[in-house]
Amino acid sequence: MPAIITREIIENDPFFKEGLQEGLQKGLEEGMIESDRRSILDILELRFDVEELGEIEDMLKDVKDIKILRDLRKKALKVESLEEFKKVLSNI
Repeated sequence: MPAIITREIIENDPFFKEGLQEGLQKGLEEGMIESDRRSILDILELRFDVEELGEIEDMLKDVKDIKILRDLRKKALKVESLEEFKKVLSNI
């Protein structure tokens, strides 16, 4: 029989609360990372009038650090070409 999570467990079990909090935090971080990746792709698509950025998208999937992604977003606004951005991305 499956376990039922009651309101009492949710309110009183410190391990459940901690696990729930960790799960929520991880989900938020993953959402922020994905949002930054999408922002970078949107910037590059608009700046360089391209629709297909599969190679760059694949490279961005390997970047898990939000600080690096935020730096890459700034660089996407400044680079002169897609090739220059690829070089920046391959050097991280």
